[in-house]
Amino acid sequence: MRLSRAVVALGGAGYINQSLGLLRGLLYTRALTPEARGGVQLVFLIAMYLAYAPMGVFFGLEKKLPLLIGAGESDEADRTERTGMSGIYLLSFLAAAGMWAYAALSHRAEASVRLAIGLGGVYLIFSQVAGAYRVCLRSRLEFRAVAASTVYEGLLLFALVVGGSYWIGAPGTMAGWALAMGVVCLYLLAAGRVPALKRIDLRTGLRLVRTGLPVLGAGLTGIFVRTADNLVVANLLGLTALGHYGLAWTLASYLYNAAGAADAVLTPRIYQAHGKGELAEVRDLVLRSTKAFAGLLPVLSGAAAIFAPILLRTVLPRYIPAIPPFQVFCFTVTFMAIPMAARTVMVAVNREFEMMAWDGSCGLLIAGAVWFLTNRDASVPLYHISLVGGVGLFLSAYCITTRALMLIGLKPLRIVWFMLTVAAPFAYCALAVWAARIAAAALLPNDPRIFEELLALVIFIAVTLPVLWWTEHTTHIVATFRKRHTAPSPDAG
Repeated sequence: MRLSRAVVALGGAGYINQSLGLLRGLLYTRALTPEARGGVQLVFLIAMYLAYAPMGVFFGLEKKLPLLIGAGESDEADRTERTGMSGIYLLSFLAAAGMWAYAALSHRAEASVRLAIGLGGVYLIFSQVAGAYRVCLRSRLEFRAVAASTVYEGLLLFALVVGGSYWIGAPGTMAGWALAMGVVCLYLLAAGRVPALKRIDLRTGLRLVRTGLPVLGAGLTGIFVRTADNLVVANLLGLTALGHYGLAWTLASYLYNAAGAADAVLTPRIYQAHGKGELAEVRDLVLRSTKAFAGLLPVLSGAAAIFAPILLRTVLPRYIPAIPPFQVFCFTVTFMAIPMAARTVMVAVNREFEMMAWDGSCGLLIAGAVWFLTNRDASVPLYHISLVGGVGLFLSAYCITTRALMLIGLKPLRIVWFMLTVAAPFAYCALAVWAARIAAAALLPNDPRIFEELLALVIFIAVTLPVLWWTEHTTHIVATFRKRHTAPSPDAG
């Protein structure tokens, strides 16, 4: 399957999953109190960090397998795949045991939260294994099974998570997540070319650990820079504040996840191109995808920031405090998407420690600033905290992207110009949101607020159409897909 078709296949599946996920998130949040929603957010924060317990095996597999396939070393690729999957089975169980121990020993938490954390351990196992299955399939460019599993995951999560949340609250929510991911694992095992559990080749396993440990460190610091503000809110402001703040972050993350389908295809492609020594292809993939993310996401973010108050006031009236931080997060997620391809390049050329330094420093900056704000004023507005997180993510994203452009051979002046063109759509769309709101308020001064917000949304979309045109004009994403879609393809079907 060609790159453009794979992006569309995974993009379509991701769109279905994200649409179902957004509706699922709204429905199960409606069933929970802000405190219970904070308990669910706490479970996922713990799971995010314990997901790195497999000691780099997962990341070693994600990096090493497509490189070996790209280099034509099929026997070594098969052995790496079998060993990696076996190690993930074992180490994911040990990570889940950490969650079970935390649930058993955390006497400060309510019984329902502790039960949710315990069920989160089961979810952690299945999500890790499903993620590893998908790495194997993507590395062999078998995108159809990955796309189908994404759709099935969305349908299952929608039914089971929503049903569980209305049935028994936070524990039911996590039970739904665990059961749905277990079924997805079974589907991936049956539908794809995925190795079964076998004896671990210790030598190959150690190579995976050595390859993956730097990536693990980079992944941990990447998670830290994205969740440092959540951690401080959970510790200093409590589960109710985390419920509001976590909801804002979760809803905004759907915008970031919209770019995940492209990243799922780009990552193995960049690794394989690097394994073959094709620097020109690596450079083309990085430049075009980065500019596409920079052009498309601010438009989506601005539209979501305008529409959010309507949605939350209508569907989730108990979560009105989540509106201001959500509007900030809508633009913050752009900073998470821009360096997607750049991060893959940094890993491919073994510069993980540089990423760790940038992300770790920015994460500490965020955590320290939020800690200072909350200790100085316990009633600090949540959107002030979200602004601090946005500044940290901006610094991390632009520093890592600049460094990756240096590594793929761009000259300094071209790097400066490229980064300015990447920043321009963000600034334009932010100003467009402000201008659209002022214009709508002036045109409808005495009308209900919902009409004013809808008019602002229409104005914003009209004003940002040139950004979409510019993105296509400079990246030719749509034109490339049409050309490849209509041309005969030996690997079509």
